[in-house]
This record gives sequence, structure tokens and C-alpha cells, in this order.
Amino acid sequence: MMKKMLSLALAALLLQGCGMMLVGGAATTAGMVHDRRSAGTIIDDNALELKVLNTIRQAKTLADNSHVSATGYNGMVLLTGEAYNENIRQHITAAVEQIPGVRQVRNQLVIGRRSTFMERAYDSKQTAKVKSALLDVKIAGFDPTRVKVVTEHGYTYLLGIVSEEEAQAAVDIARRVSGVKEIVSMFEIVNNPAATTLGGNI
Repeated sequence: MMKKMLSLALAALLLQGCGMMLVGGAATTAGMVHDRRSAGTIIDDNALELKVLNTIRQAKTLADNSHVSATGYNGMVLLTGEAYNENIRQHITAAVEQIPGVRQVRNQLVIGRRSTFMERAYDSKQTAKVKSALLDVKIAGFDPTRVKVVTEHGYTYLLGIVSEEEAQAAVDIARRVSGVKEIVSMFEIVNNPAATTLGGNI
């Protein structure tokens, strides 16, 4: 009887896992449909993030003296987190610049101790609040899911391929979110953003 119950429990877990994979795949596909990057570029950006973290991990001195988060967007890599000193910070930049496919490095690492779990949780909460606030942008055709939001140490970074009007509206609304220390715009401004959707010119 016990063996049968264990088998049923295992089957349920496997089915749940399949469901999660299907949902995750659907979410990824939906994200690609809305994104103004091509599907290939999105995949490349995701791969870049892993390459950056792996590069730092393989350099023991860098790994032991930093906490780094990498965000890839259209070949640009945003580095956030902490470095023990300026020398470590600069070496991380140099290492990331050597990775094939990296078009630009924006190093926003701060000098100091590694952030705590609670500090990172607070930043995640701020990111969620900003994403929610972007739903209030009243511009025809604006899709808030096209704006990537990253928060570290209270600084919120906005990335995406947008028009000047969309960028300004997003920054204005994000600045009004309580708890945000500063909004850092890292948008790529294009005259006709609609033309770049689904693998256009960007």
C-alpha cells in the first residue's frame, strides 16, 4: 500500500513538473512576442548573462571579492552588485568586455560589503512596485512588459527599446514610486520602435 502511495506521489510531482515547464515555455514565448528584440537576440542576451557570471566565477579573486548580478539587453551588459574595491571592480569590467557578443558594459557595481538577503529582497520588492506602476503609462501602443526593470541598492535601472516619449513617461512614473532612491534610464531610443518589434532593425 505504501509503495503504491509513493508511486502516485511521484507521478503527481512529475506531472506538476511537466505543467510548470509548459507554463514556463508559454511565458517565455509570450515575452518574445511582446519584446522589441528579435527572438535570437533575446536568447543571446540570456546566454550572455550566464557567460558573465561563469567568467567571474572562474576567476577566484573576482568571485571571492564581489557579488555580481548581470543583465543582458541587446548586447549591452548591466553589472549591479558589490565589489570589494575599485581594483576588483575594474578587473570585472575588463573580464566582461572580453566575452564574445558583449557590445557594451555598464558597470554599476558599488564599492563595499556584499548586500544582505533582506537588502536584496527589498530591491526585488521595489522592482515589482515599479513594474506595477508602469501599467499606468497612458501612451497608445505602450507595453510595460517591454521595459526591463532592475533594482540594486535602491537604484532602479530601466532598459528597453523605446521611443523618446515612452522613455520619458516611464521615467516620470517610476520616479514617483515610494522608496525608489534614483531612476537610471538605460533605454535605447528609436524613432519608430514598432518597426523593431519581432526582429526588426535592432
